[in-house]
Amino acid sequence: VGVSSGYWDGKAGDGEGATKFYVAPTCRADGSINTNGQSPLFMRGKTFLRRLLLRNTAVDRDDAAEFMLPMVFIKDEDGNYVQVDKIKTDTCTGCQVRMLDDCLGIEVAGNPNHKIALNHFSDANVPDGEEPEFDYSTLVATVAMETDERLRVEAGSGDRVLRFIVPEAQCWYVNPNTVVGLKDGELYRFAAEEWGADSNVIRNDYELLRAKVELAHAWHSQTRALINLTLNDLGIYAPVGAYVTRSLHGSASQPIGTVITGIQWDFGNNAKTTITTGWRELDVVGMNYEHGISDAETLREKTDAIAEGLKEAKEHTLNLPVRIPRSPF
Repeated sequence: VGVSSGYWDGKAGDGEGATKFYVAPTCRADGSINTNGQSPLFMRGKTFLRRLLLRNTAVDRDDAAEFMLPMVFIKDEDGNYVQVDKIKTDTCTGCQVRMLDDCLGIEVAGNPNHKIALNHFSDANVPDGEEPEFDYSTLVATVAMETDERLRVEAGSGDRVLRFIVPEAQCWYVNPNTVVGLKDGELYRFAAEEWGADSNVIRNDYELLRAKVELAHAWHSQTRALINLTLNDLGIYAPVGAYVTRSLHGSASQPIGTVITGIQWDFGNNAKTTITTGWRELDVVGMNYEHGISDAETLREKTDAIAEGLKEAKEHTLNLPVRIPRSPF
């Protein structure tokens, strides 16, 4: 069993003594990634993921390939690396690999266990042919984990701050020299171009965050007010759904920024019309995701399409006859 120390410096290497790099880069306020930075890592409660964030391109499928599983390699007696779960000798078949449930650790179970204890196990009482074959100190593992750094995008200025979390916005980073397989008994390392990426940041959903931030900023930067206006007359002064920009009273102007949500007529002796406005808060987090919008341009196109539909509906209903009931009094 291998367990990360609580004093781990947050660096990982290539398994063969090369320069180590920080595994948790920092995220800037504009959504970009600083791979030379190191965000804080809190070990308590963390575990390795049950999958890697790399697609298994060896699997031929019409849709997206499955994610690769964590990989562990070990040297054989000839100095060549083999994948532990694919070991097959006369007296030893594949080891079991398991991510621990309560810490950053890996369990590698030999079959039988002493077969991976070469140089660490007394084979005096082991029958001929059953001696250890692999040295567990040569183990090299490729795993994935979540860090405490959040991908983020910030916009606007002022004293009031609105924060919202977008769970589906993620950033995937592959540490330099990460082992992704074997080639002729040697460790084969990650190369961005072979995985359709232009850097070790293989996924960055900052455009999705940016679209949501722009939408939130456009919405919440507008002043809105509710009105309840009573007119001493009967009439249709504006239809439900009309957008009220502002109210004027003499030389004073007050921004409104809400739509008419109700019109009420009182046909009594003192006939009057009451107009009310209102609005519903925008669900910035859920809106884009539910409608498959992942960037600002798509959001703009869909908004324009809705506006065009409303315009057509208004043109078709504008000349419908309106009959005001006579007062029964």
